[in-house]
Amino acid sequence: MIYNQYFSLFKKIIRYYHTIKYLKWPQVYGRFYYIIKRKKTNYSKYYKYNDKELFLRTIDLKKPVYRYRSFNAPSTFNFINIEHSFSSEVIWNYRDHGKLWTYNLNYFDFINQKEINKVEGLQLIQSYIKDGNSLKDGKEPYPVSLRVINWLKFLYKHEVNNPEINNFILGDLKNLEDN
Repeated sequence: MIYNQYFSLFKKIIRYYHTIKYLKWPQVYGRFYYIIKRKKTNYSKYYKYNDKELFLRTIDLKKPVYRYRSFNAPSTFNFINIEHSFSSEVIWNYRDHGKLWTYNLNYFDFINQKEINKVEGLQLIQSYIKDGNSLKDGKEPYPVSLRVINWLKFLYKHEVNNPEINNFILGDLKNLEDN
């Protein structure tokens, strides 16, 4: 048993050695620099929160940014020239059209198109939050970052301050910060 632990440790040391021996000094310096910088950076200055409530800063948007029409009520989506209608509720983990299609669904770009009103948009957001624990592709960093931006644009445009939505956004931001 002890022999296996030492052998495993020895294998790790050898692997690190064979990885590090090809690095140049600027690469080693950069690696340590960003490790130290990450530990010293105070991310709380980028967004303020108190307990569980997210306070949104006001943004001065001169013109609203509208997206192409990829959503048709009640639940038809068209991404990458593939249209799909959900019979009852939207399945946010839908994978039959591939991962890129699912990513587009989770980006929520469609929420800022002209045809979506405040009620429809909030229903879609609430549906997404309800399925929050079962989401897979929607929890990856890139879809999360785009979704947060699109939600914030929508919430600002319609002057919505919903604690449940704010807490979900805060959770996504903390997840991005940690990962």
